[in-house]
Amino acid sequence: MSTRQEKIDEIKSKLDEWNKEVEKLEEKAKGASDKAQSELQEQITELRNYRDQAKAQLRELEEQSDDMWQTARDKAEAAWTNLTEKFRQVLSGSRGGPGS
Repeated sequence: MSTRQEKIDEIKSKLDEWNKEVEKLEEKAKGASDKAQSELQEQITELRNYRDQAKAQLRELEEQSDDMWQTARDKAEAAWTNLTEKFRQVLSGSRGGPGS
């Protein structure tokens, strides 16, 4: 079982990775055709939304009292797993929706 600070550091590290992935897509979009650029911008927006949700989870974890830490951590881990999967799906282009 990880400590509170280890879990917070783990999430911060993953957010840094996600930010780098978004930056790569932004660079890719700059040189893309109009259609590809539009699709990439849609992916970037979706990724930013997931990243922002993860940041909110991180803030919630950081603000919890020691007594509430375990409950908040369990909730955040479930949400984090879901967000991570969605992030991966967008990066791989297999979001499962129409046109995927």
